[in-house]
Amino acid sequence: ICTDLEGVDPARITVALVWKPPPGFLASLPNLRLVVCIGAGVDHIVLSDPEFPRHIPLVRMVDPGLTQGMCDYVVWACLSLLRRARHYAGEQAKAAWERHSLPPSSARRVLVLGLGEIGAAAATTLQAQGFEVSGWSRGPKQLPGIKTYAGSPDLPTALAQADILVNLLPATPQTQGLMNADFFAHCAPGAAVVNAGRGATVDEEALLNALDAGKISAAVLDVFQVEPLPADHRFWAHPCVTVTPHNAAITHPDSGIHALRRAVEALEAGQPLLNLVDWERGY
Repeated sequence: ICTDLEGVDPARITVALVWKPPPGFLASLPNLRLVVCIGAGVDHIVLSDPEFPRHIPLVRMVDPGLTQGMCDYVVWACLSLLRRARHYAGEQAKAAWERHSLPPSSARRVLVLGLGEIGAAAATTLQAQGFEVSGWSRGPKQLPGIKTYAGSPDLPTALAQADILVNLLPATPQTQGLMNADFFAHCAPGAAVVNAGRGATVDEEALLNALDAGKISAAVLDVFQVEPLPADHRFWAHPCVTVTPHNAAITHPDSGIHALRRAVEALEAGQPLLNLVDWERGY
């Protein structure tokens, strides 16, 4: 979105395609009829823009290219943990030829936290890769061949039975700081963490403490509480942490444009909008 409207009449803008617009900007557009978020997450509006006019429909981006990108990232992260990629990178740096016994994917239990459009696709993709997959979500979900858990009472049981935790939860008031000291205390000893959801869902100090204590064996992190990740953050140099710069999945223009077109066409035809944000749920 371009927020510099010099030479542009704000009254002409009826549809906005946005990513992190300044709070209050969308409320300043008098004839706005539709807002489409360019990414899957909408917390930058729902949690950060109290002036957003809630009578205006807000649509999340559900894009096949973005979903595929996230599935690719999650599989890569889980396989890199399974195959000890970080360890072997260190061995290569020392020119050390040392073999280790590596388990098959079927010997590792992966729990996917968040079973929305992207989470369900990631869980199914991991299952096809051979992992034993389960899933947890706030409300009941069903996925063929995948054991699912729902709600806070089920979370400790789900955590205790997983070797790798893949967090794809959105940032909402209910999920902020969910992965805290109590959360990690319920994890299986030596479990690993993959976070490609939202940085706000993780208590970073609690994760570092769990890593230092060996409770969590490794972490692959794509999202953080502060981005870009500050240069002095402990994650950068931690021997058990792999950092990627919030690029697990991006919306590709050639596929994302179709989602935008469908939303505009539905609006113009007076039809129900797909992927409409529920303000009560926060996504």
